[in-house]
Amino acid sequence: MKVSTLVIGLVLVSLMVFTMSQYIVDVNSNYGVTVDNSTLSAYDKMSELSDVAEDAKDEVNNVKENPDVIDKLSSFVISGYTAFKTMFVSADIATDVARQGVVDLNLDRSFRTAIETILIISIFVGIAIAAIFKWRV
Repeated sequence: MKVSTLVIGLVLVSLMVFTMSQYIVDVNSNYGVTVDNSTLSAYDKMSELSDVAEDAKDEVNNVKENPDVIDKLSSFVISGYTAFKTMFVSADIATDVARQGVVDLNLDRSFRTAIETILIISIFVGIAIAAIFKWRV
């Protein structure tokens, strides 16, 4: 990667972060929106997702290269199970965050359903895209 590309990327990301932070400051000052840390703790789901990712990493690291057919089949089964487990945990975390957001914002239940649907579809599409790119390599 060129240094100029890196610098341009850093400048653009910094501008976006600055713009979003100014937007949040303006919304807080103009509309009196206050955020307390007690409600934000419900959105801290990264530790759960990190635990699942660490488990998947450990399972992948334990797979040994063996020419035996049974070992290959068992590694496919283990990989498939790990992928489904990761997918369902990710979907569960996404629906929990959507549910908490709807409760905090006092929105209608249909908004929660729409948000959960969009999040679950994006998880499936992300997994499909990752699988397609892995197969192409």
